Amino acid sequence: MIGNSTLDQLKKLQKNRIYLAMFVFLVMISIVWVMFSITLSNVREQVDPKIINLSKMFAPVINQDVFEVISEKNSYSEEELKLFPIYKIIFDGDLKREKVVPIDAYLKLASQSGLTQP
Repeated sequence: MIGNSTLDQLKKLQKNRIYLAMFVFLVMISIVWVMFSITLSNVREQVDPKIINLSKMFAPVINQDVFEVISEKNSYSEEELKLFPIYKIIFDGDLKREKVVPIDAYLKLASQSGLTQP
């Protein structure tokens, strides 16, 4: 009986030794991993100077002459107005339909029929 209990205790001690060895191994691996991570985090990346220049704020240059021309212009010539036709929607009273016609066609139609311009 004494021999059996001694053998049982030796087996338990041997199992505990394996767990202890595994625990020490995992702690050592964790320490190496932390040291490796610290050394990698201290390495700094170098940014290309061209990219740094591209990341600077953009300062647009606005041609002030254009604003002066726009502010000085009060009216448009007939030729300029012909480049941008204006359309008008008219309602046909009998059929209750809408028609889209150029404004000059409406003015001609109104002058022929004696209508007043709205």
